[in-house]
Amino acid sequence: MKKTHFLGFLTTLMVSLLLLVTGVHAADHQSTFVNDDAGVLSDTTLQMIDDLNQNQLRQIKGKPQYAVITKNGLPQQQNIDDYAIDQARRLKLGRAGWHNGVLLVINVKPGQHEARLEVGTGLQGALPDGAVSQIFTNQQVQSSLHQQNYDQAVQTISNLVAQRLKQQQGNIYTPGQTQQQQARAQTNRADQAERHKNLVFVALLLVLVGIGALVFSLKGRRHYSRKSYDRKVIDFLQKQQLPTTDEVLINRIVDNLTAKQKRPTSETLWQAFNEENLKLHGINKVVFFPNLAKGPVAVTDYQQQVTQYEQEKATREQKVKQAALQYLKQQNYPDDPEVFIVALLGTDAVQSYIETGADYQAVEATIADQFRRHMLINFMQTDSQMQQRMQNKGATGSYSGYVNRMSSRRVNQIYNDGNISRMMLWGTVAGLLGTMFSNRDHHDDHWGSGSSFGGGNDSGFFDSGGDNSGGFFGDGFGGDSGGFDGGGGDSSGW
Repeated sequence: MKKTHFLGFLTTLMVSLLLLVTGVHAADHQSTFVNDDAGVLSDTTLQMIDDLNQNQLRQIKGKPQYAVITKNGLPQQQNIDDYAIDQARRLKLGRAGWHNGVLLVINVKPGQHEARLEVGTGLQGALPDGAVSQIFTNQQVQSSLHQQNYDQAVQTISNLVAQRLKQQQGNIYTPGQTQQQQARAQTNRADQAERHKNLVFVALLLVLVGIGALVFSLKGRRHYSRKSYDRKVIDFLQKQQLPTTDEVLINRIVDNLTAKQKRPTSETLWQAFNEENLKLHGINKVVFFPNLAKGPVAVTDYQQQVTQYEQEKATREQKVKQAALQYLKQQNYPDDPEVFIVALLGTDAVQSYIETGADYQAVEATIADQFRRHMLINFMQTDSQMQQRMQNKGATGSYSGYVNRMSSRRVNQIYNDGNISRMMLWGTVAGLLGTMFSNRDHHDDHWGSGSSFGGGNDSGFFDSGGDNSGGFFGDGFGGDSGGFDGGGGDSSGW
């Protein structure tokens, strides 16, 4: 009997020791900012990421926050893009209002090798998708990932992110600028929803029209078959005394035409030839110019044309900015003009002018229209009577989405019928107050809740919903409503 008790005690002791060792091992792979679930990171890397947040990033505008998660397989076959944004939101990564969190997720499971950098809206100006893509294609990063040296890969990626944010901190959005970006995104989503409803009706019409179109399409199908294109491309090359033995070029020209389903005329054949010939010479994205459809274009001539085109675009963009600043000055615009210009440059009329140089009058009209919209939003946010009227209409919050959905005619009518002097006064006061609080929040490390991270104290960085329970990474991350909204990012495999 005693022997049985002794064996039971011994077994329990061994199991306890095993669990203790396992627990210590797991703890070795966690830190305030890292969840090394895959167990591929060293203590040096964990300490480096802690130091990066506690020292380097705190010297950058808005004090961005950066975290890392490693996984050996994602839960329930979830794709890495959805997993990354879900985790960043659940962790409330970033500072409230700034939406300036960055989350790196690396899945090391064999056959699923992939990584994702999820970037909050507030950092999209400094760390856009193109910059994230460059980080993933960095030679040292790719080499480390292919060699399964994930520890070195995480170190390199983390340093590149920190360097980029430090160099581009002038492009980090303030809370006000972030709100403008979010309002634009919300408006775009509303427009997409409206277009989706209209498409249902259009689809019904297309079903009827499609029956007739299908008959004519099938009737002339022989003109759009690949075999027909092959013959016409070769005839074209022979007629123009161009090489007919380069099968790669011929196939690419045929693919170009069949993808666009364009009739093989002289113009479409020249355009397809020039586009594919330029791509074979290392030009991945070909900008269309009319001369591409008129005859052969040399690579050097095309590059000079692109350079001139980009210079013309930059000149037109600068012209728009100067016109906007002059208009705002004449109107005594009370807010940050840079925020206004960011929104202005995203409008269709301005983008069209910058790309083509046509219809500058539409740009001038858009500047005036955007000014009136901004002033209406300011007025709605500061006038109690207007707020009550808007609440009765079901509009709350920043009112940006509501105003941006209005027609230009309606915006102009409301603006001119309102008390402009009072609106300008309220806008000025609101702008001054916003500047005061923004500056204080940026420079005072202890402004807000007293937490060293995020400006909020109600949640932890993997918080499960308890009262100040602290998360898996410790507490102090995120604000009252979280500091992350899923601004953008990019993924990569290896």
